[in-house]
Amino acid sequence: MTSKTFSEMGAVLREADLSAMSVMNVAVLRNVTVEPLKTLIDYHAMTLGFAADVTFGNFGNVLQDAMDLQGLELDGELDYVWVFLNLESFSERLGRMFASLSGEEVDREVEQLCDYIDGTLSALRRQTHAVILWPGFETPVHPALGVADAQTAQGHAATVRRLNRHLADALREAGDAYFIDMDQCLAQIGAAQFYDKRYWYIGRAPYSREALSAIAERSVALIRSLQGRAKKCLVLDCDNVLWGGIVGEDGLDGIKIGTDYPGSIYREFQQAVLNLRARGVILALCSKNNEDDVWRVFREHPEMVLKEEHISAVRINWTDKAENLRALANDLNIGLDSFVFIDDSPFEVEMVQSLVPEVTVIHADPQAATNNRHMLQALNLFDSAELSDEDKKRGEMYRDEVKRKHLREETGDLGDFLRSLEMEVTVETPTDLTLARLVQLVQRTNQFNLTTHRHTEEDLRRFWQEDGAKVLALRLKDKFGDYGIVGLGIVTANGGVAEIDTLLMSCRALGRGVESVLLGACVQAAKRLDAETLRGVYIPTKKNAQTANFYVAAGFAEHSNSDGEVRFGLDLDATSLSVPDHFKTIDFPWSL
Repeated sequence: MTSKTFSEMGAVLREADLSAMSVMNVAVLRNVTVEPLKTLIDYHAMTLGFAADVTFGNFGNVLQDAMDLQGLELDGELDYVWVFLNLESFSERLGRMFASLSGEEVDREVEQLCDYIDGTLSALRRQTHAVILWPGFETPVHPALGVADAQTAQGHAATVRRLNRHLADALREAGDAYFIDMDQCLAQIGAAQFYDKRYWYIGRAPYSREALSAIAERSVALIRSLQGRAKKCLVLDCDNVLWGGIVGEDGLDGIKIGTDYPGSIYREFQQAVLNLRARGVILALCSKNNEDDVWRVFREHPEMVLKEEHISAVRINWTDKAENLRALANDLNIGLDSFVFIDDSPFEVEMVQSLVPEVTVIHADPQAATNNRHMLQALNLFDSAELSDEDKKRGEMYRDEVKRKHLREETGDLGDFLRSLEMEVTVETPTDLTLARLVQLVQRTNQFNLTTHRHTEEDLRRFWQEDGAKVLALRLKDKFGDYGIVGLGIVTANGGVAEIDTLLMSCRALGRGVESVLLGACVQAAKRLDAETLRGVYIPTKKNAQTANFYVAAGFAEHSNSDGEVRFGLDLDATSLSVPDHFKTIDFPWSL
């Protein structure tokens, strides 16, 4: 997996058919020249299934453009705004003459810039709900006070960090606005390659193409998460990936893992894997091996950081890995396009890429194993805009799900199996503590999602606080463990008609009847909003075909089918939805 050059991206774009893709409208406001971003935005949008329409604001008019987005002549509703506010271009005194300023003068310059940031964000939010991506200010590579700068809390670098704290706080307050850490991009590229001094003087273009690529990739990681395209599962080979050597040949005592080289390579790699798990990434094993040999390493080797309980699903056998990856997807009930697979064998890498191209495959070259930890840490495929309590528990949740599948296989009758789970359902309204999880559900859920409306946090908060809307969160737990919040329903009402704007359920909870409970909650919510009719809509996507007949099966009547949407209606006065009787308890805010 390698980054493409600008020319390679351009070639891919020229060959791509963008006409069938949904349009992603992007505005770039800036006080420096960043036009090469267009190729990057076009390419990354295409990889996410969108045709980007990029509009650049007037050079140096960030605040003015923010106050008059219509003046940019945008073609359609805006989806994303990128704001580049370069410190040197905004304030020569802070950027290049810091050492000559008094403390009071520094404070005035900082206050002026903070006011400009606040004014720009306020102006943007008055006109658009678009997601805002705002790269921060780079900490100076050569601070104005030299080595003395690091010795004072009022130095050049400290002042830039102070500005970044204000910017990050202001973005959080604005909602659906995200801080891009330029210092991380700078560290990734290195100062010698990050800046283009020649083009800075010629055209006020400070950043090299390598720098813009790093900024774009970090920003796209956020967009990927917001679009529900973040990867969910890291699948690992074992030999020469989790440890050095081949356990079947070298034995438990012969493989390399520990605090000394070369075993430290693999121990540190495992630590990086565990960090991903703590962020909510599911871990699975796919290895051609004797299963007993592998588990003996996990259970008995004293230097193993990864433990058996960290692994949610396993395929250790001599079957080809493409077939095993399909089996893992079935076990975990997630799509193959949610997988990242790491293997040391070029043959296995090539085969998986050929037979299951949906899987992102990474070659862990045994001859360059010292790069493995850093390669894994540099991946942005798993990045999420928000982290919730459920993220920390996700690995355990999916491990419990595999146990449920095994119990289902052992139980002959579906009803008996569902009753044996002792499921407890709770339907509740959001809180500030649960809103981040609901945003994740909206962004990530694809299979059981009737409309796939990718609402932002600001959107959900607005629904939650409106008198004419209800937001319903569904929790589920059973005897194996707690799923957390797995379902979301949004009902809006206008006069006597209510509409289900969003109805989605995590794939982890499907097949248990909880979707019927959530629909019943939506019906009761519509009645609480004094509606006489409840409408639902199904918007087909590549992944939600299983929901096509959901409303009809629940008793709704189809009213129309046009423009890619199928609409349904339900007479609330003549309807009494039934809820399956296999739940142990249902805690519901209104009686069913």
